Amino acid sequence: MKRKQLRVISYCLAMWLVAVLVLVTVSCSSKSSSTTVPVATTTILTSTSTAVTTPTLSSIAIAPNPPARLTTGATQQFTATGHYSDGSTNNMSSQVTWDSDSPGISTISAAGLATGITAGNADITATLSGVTSPSVSLTVVAPITTTTTTTTTTTVTLSSITIAPNPPPSLTMGSTQQFTATGNYSDGSTKDISSQITWTSSNSAAATISSTGLTNGVSVGITNITATISGLPTLSVKLQVIPKLSITLSPSVATFNLAVGFTRQLTATGNYSDGSTNDISSQVTWSSSNTGVATISSAGLITSIAPGISQIAASLSGVTSANVILTVLPLSTTVH
Repeated sequence: MKRKQLRVISYCLAMWLVAVLVLVTVSCSSKSSSTTVPVATTTILTSTSTAVTTPTLSSIAIAPNPPARLTTGATQQFTATGHYSDGSTNNMSSQVTWDSDSPGISTISAAGLATGITAGNADITATLSGVTSPSVSLTVVAPITTTTTTTTTTTVTLSSITIAPNPPPSLTMGSTQQFTATGNYSDGSTKDISSQITWTSSNSAAATISSTGLTNGVSVGITNITATISGLPTLSVKLQVIPKLSITLSPSVATFNLAVGFTRQLTATGNYSDGSTNDISSQVTWSSSNTGVATISSAGLITSIAPGISQIAASLSGVTSANVILTVLPLSTTVH
């Protein structure tokens, strides 16, 4: 009986172990064969659309403007600056198409280098994307040559220039001052080249200057008058424009008498439009209409020479005083 019970118990244990092993095997198989399926994730980005505006080319400016006169065979480098719709600028000298309307006078390369060919004027322009710059006028002049013998021609080069007057006198409003430029050449010769110079004023509100070197006083102020010619350093002089001037002489008489051999001192007073006055006796140019009757020094001292009549005046910056009439009497005459 006991043996039978033991067999039953052993059988039950065996079945229990089998069941446990089966459960374990199924569990492991389930885990190893399971597949993890990733979940696709979609990220939706939302943004505010921003329009990007590309600046457009508005205009092109060429420099230098105006250029210095160019001698034949010499060169002048031009640059082109683009101005855009957003206010920005850009050097586009290598991008533009350069053009000379008179290539027989001056050619210009793709890089903006102009070469003087023969005397004359050529208009230089730069174009890009349908935009063309205002033209710049380039003047080409011939070099100076002189024949030293019947068989030899020597080229004389311009070594330097000088400006006159230097320093210039003060210029009153509304008056003018003529500047001249003298060329100094390699053979020691000189020549008036005022018409070949490029004249400029750094402050045109104070004074303007013409292509021939004539300045005009516009308003009170200071400006630099500059003379430029190709191949040489630029020269400049400072010019001061002062209020409008009138000149009165002292003694303030319309006429006076002086015996032969005597002297008399005159003074000149500058009366300015701003109400100020100044003794300008040493600045004015004194003149006598009849130097055979009386002379006057640069300091305003009159010396009577011979009986007669002369008109005495003082001038400065294009302004002249009223004449004073001097009567020179014989020495034996009583002077009143």
